Amino acid sequence: MVFSGFALFQSATPGVISLTPLVSDHVARASAIDGFVLGERLGALWYSIFPARLAVWTVIGIGVALAMVASLVATFAGVLADPIQAALGIHRRRLMRLLSDLDAADGPPPSLAREHVLARAADISDAGVSLIRFLKP
Repeated sequence: MVFSGFALFQSATPGVISLTPLVSDHVARASAIDGFVLGERLGALWYSIFPARLAVWTVIGIGVALAMVASLVATFAGVLADPIQAALGIHRRRLMRLLSDLDAADGPPPSLAREHVLARAADISDAGVSLIRFLKP
């Protein structure tokens, strides 16, 4: 999953912060090419040499719109994911792991699930890539 994120979106876990510059650049380029006086082909050539830019408020608006769409998708993701996880037995395995960790309360503290560690590692790498992009001149 991480590699597909890098291939498609140039970030480990494509989120609103990392997708906003990509989407706003695409919107700026597409709208500039559509409005180019000498036609779309010459407009595409012109804006491949001289990139189009959007106003800061437009980029912020695109980020807010992406956040709203992501919130809506996340709200209803369980409708699709829960039946699949139940059918694959993922819920039951997690519950049994939690119960066994709680039964072994005398031993070491319970460990994090592997998927949580992998997700946080991808988040940290995405934050690093975003920081490098932000600091790049």
